[in-house]
Amino acid sequence: MQRLAPVLTLGRIQVRLFATTAILIFANFGCFAQAQSPEAKQISAKLICDAWTGNREKNPAFQIDVPFTLTDAALTGERVTSSSGNKEVFKGLIADSGDILLIGRGSSTNGLSKWAWEFHGKYNPKGTSTLKGGMKNTSGGVGSRKCEITF
Repeated sequence: MQRLAPVLTLGRIQVRLFATTAILIFANFGCFAQAQSPEAKQISAKLICDAWTGNREKNPAFQIDVPFTLTDAALTGERVTSSSGNKEVFKGLIADSGDILLIGRGSSTNGLSKWAWEFHGKYNPKGTSTLKGGMKNTSGGVGSRKCEITF
């Protein structure tokens, strides 16, 4: 029976070098993973929106605080609307350049209406960051809002 790996012909020194190399590689990946997972920072962002284009009188402009978790590479948030219990979830990426793309999804408690959020902007670690964008219904009533998020 022929062996697939020439373990005996490599000799013990080469086998030890392979094992040592594998240990060093895994140790380096562990250090890399630790360096890339900094402590998360809890922030309160301000969501400011114009009136909904589908019915401005029924859905006027508003501003509300939304809790977010911020790391050096990501931004996540979630809120339940106070008026109807609808849920919204936000997820975004922060590029090395500081550019942020934040998207979100929302849905009504009865499932009849769904909407999408999209924001973009620049992260300012020493001041106020402003993301411009808005919300657009994807099912249910027709309409949209222009909005911004600041933190």
